Amino acid sequence: MEKTLFFDGIEYSADDMITYLGIITTDGVVKGKAGGLAVSVSGSTVTVASGYAFLSGRLYTSDTSVTLSLASATTTRTDAVVLKLDLPTKSLTPVVKQNTSVAGSGELLLATIAVSSSGAVVTDKRTYAALSLDYSSTRIDRDIVDIPAGSHDVGDTLYTYSIPYAGFTVIKVRVVYNAGENNSSPWGDVEIYPDGTCSAYATSLGQYAPRYTGNGIMIFSGPTQSSDDFRIKFEKIQNTIVITVVEMPQASIPALRFEFNCIK
Repeated sequence: MEKTLFFDGIEYSADDMITYLGIITTDGVVKGKAGGLAVSVSGSTVTVASGYAFLSGRLYTSDTSVTLSLASATTTRTDAVVLKLDLPTKSLTPVVKQNTSVAGSGELLLATIAVSSSGAVVTDKRTYAALSLDYSSTRIDRDIVDIPAGSHDVGDTLYTYSIPYAGFTVIKVRVVYNAGENNSSPWGDVEIYPDGTCSAYATSLGQYAPRYTGNGIMIFSGPTQSSDDFRIKFEKIQNTIVITVVEMPQASIPALRFEFNCIK
């Protein structure tokens, strides 16, 4: 059957809208809106922040946080927080699934929670919705993050970037040194691939050479690669890119800017 959408004066069904949204959007959280459906835990209470998400052509909206119960731990386990599509009740609802770290059919994974007798630790698992009008075209998700100057310890996480596309081709990160100052300049560029391998190359300044460390990559703060240089590492961990401090001989790190470009 042929059908054309949408015109004034014609009544359309929910199925028409579901088909339309399913064609032009991918499943995921709407990025940068309200609380972004971020998950947190305190004691036995799980909180899902306000936000929006698309799943199977349906739109979930919540202008307030939703609280869920976390079962106490008799043994160490992992639970999943998902947005669940329930066709009989015609609803999308956040739920906690015990003893699993994955989403099933009709579910959108928001976070996993490692539960033990000593407490609970949340890992963000959100993926973000995107327009998908042309599946053959390149889609780019851009995100700019400023890290203020300050002192850090080895092992500190400077930033965790949530990968917005499950099927991305490459994530390119431009690192800007002394960000925000008159003399700010590109430090270098890092490329991260779906299998976790990385590459890096210096800018036209001809300095800041990278050093490889397994599937992650470590880059230096200066051209001398001396003991006075601080070092940071980029590493793909599941659906995130984690940037950590590897060495910190200096009193502080200058302001940095990470310009993420996730290309699908």
